[in-house]
Amino acid sequence: MQMYDITKLYSKKETPREEIMALYKSAEDVDFADDYSGNSLLHIAAKYADFEAVEYLLNAGAKAAVFNKYNETPLHLLAKGDRREFQPAPEAIYKTAILLLDGKVSVLRKDDDGNACYHVAGDSGNYEFVRALADKGAKLNGLGKNGYTGIHFAAEHVRHEISSLGYAKRDYDRKAEKEKEMPSSPHEKQLSEYEADYLKQKQVVESYFLTAKAFLDAGVDPTEKNEYGKTALDFAIESEDKKMAALLSGTYSESEDSEMQELIIQSGSMTLHKAVEKKDYEAVRAILKLGADPNEIAGDEDHRTKGKTALAVAVENFDADAVSLLLENGADPSFKDSDERAAVAYFFTTDASIRTNLKVFEEKRPARILKSLTDCGFDINEIVTNKGETLLNLACRAAVGTGYNGFRLKSHVIDIVMEYNPNIDLPNLDGTTPLMNICASDFDVIENQQIALLEAGADVEAIDKFGKTALIYAANNRSTTGAKQMAEYLFDVGNPKADHVDNDGKTALDYATEKNNEPLVKFLLSKM
Repeated sequence: MQMYDITKLYSKKETPREEIMALYKSAEDVDFADDYSGNSLLHIAAKYADFEAVEYLLNAGAKAAVFNKYNETPLHLLAKGDRREFQPAPEAIYKTAILLLDGKVSVLRKDDDGNACYHVAGDSGNYEFVRALADKGAKLNGLGKNGYTGIHFAAEHVRHEISSLGYAKRDYDRKAEKEKEMPSSPHEKQLSEYEADYLKQKQVVESYFLTAKAFLDAGVDPTEKNEYGKTALDFAIESEDKKMAALLSGTYSESEDSEMQELIIQSGSMTLHKAVEKKDYEAVRAILKLGADPNEIAGDEDHRTKGKTALAVAVENFDADAVSLLLENGADPSFKDSDERAAVAYFFTTDASIRTNLKVFEEKRPARILKSLTDCGFDINEIVTNKGETLLNLACRAAVGTGYNGFRLKSHVIDIVMEYNPNIDLPNLDGTTPLMNICASDFDVIENQQIALLEAGADVEAIDKFGKTALIYAANNRSTTGAKQMAEYLFDVGNPKADHVDNDGKTALDYATEKNNEPLVKFLLSKM
């Protein structure tokens, strides 16, 4: 007798029950096991939820304490199942599990991965299996591999099923659109088949929700953290299973008002900041409708949003759609967070720099964001940082950043701000003006913006609290050629005070000499 003789029968469209049972009964040894896999007859009967075969084998004296080459018990294989070949009815799984438990198959034994059978059930979305174990009083709160509970496994694995559901929905929608133009030929996959695939996958996702619920009903703690400090709720949110997230957060209720419950599910049990970070606009709308404060400052839950408003998170992500959505729902464009930064200041953070790419410029996201902010009352001359900077001054001071096909965020934002006719001489708390900051910048990529400031009438004679002028900042520029060109531009429009001495007792000429910038030294001498 070969194990394959039995397994191939289960894969038939109509399972030949009499033939299958005849094979089990023909076995000379009810504990017969396959040499390759180590699976016993009881393992195989359990895998296919064949409660009739399980009952026969146990009554015939088959050992309950049997383990295959991976140290899996028959309960492990029942928990795992095999959707590709065979899909037993939920009631068959339940009945088979009860028989195995009554037959003293161990619930506690772990496989080579360190998982008990109920951990495997969590990973497989096998809710009837979990219910059966719970109904028999089994303790299901043990920890498996990496400190996972059964709910951890369900909440983590469901992300794959959610992804598959998205593809199934996409394929169905595409086929439906195509059908409007031209009906399918008999040789093509029909719309009804696409719909069936979608509905089937939807049920798979639902099975993971039911599995998580079965674990909760059995007393498993949803707040238990794994070895990496993650709860099952963290996994559910990351997996984008909003219904499961609502369940695990304690906000799901089948008796709740239907509209309210729908909003709770749509929120995905996320904070407003998390929803914005994930660009989940459905969740953002739901969270706001549920009464979230659009100007709330995030706590310590997530280092990426800590201390920020949701609007700041949206700006940092260059998410113009989220910015508009938040503003429409009461976000204050001038509100400052715990660091005294307005949302618009988050154009220039390390995280924003990481998220900057060519699409940011091609889709004109900074311009769209600034327009949304100004349309809702943001004044282009407002102070946006704790240094007393306007957006223009901040942009002029910011690092140059990476270039993308000729675009750089610093120069790009300066160009946009200049379209709003800002007060170009508003200094920061140190008295440093945008012109001074731009004279200290990388000349190779900021020259046109310096010219724009000068053409707009920037004050070339202003002095900050360090006693420095724009000319002194230019003289300290690391670019030898750029320093001289900047100085020439300053003299082209006014008198930048070549002989002015700063608080350190130095003139622009002194700094040019220290830097051995001979072209600038010669130029400055000609102006003194």
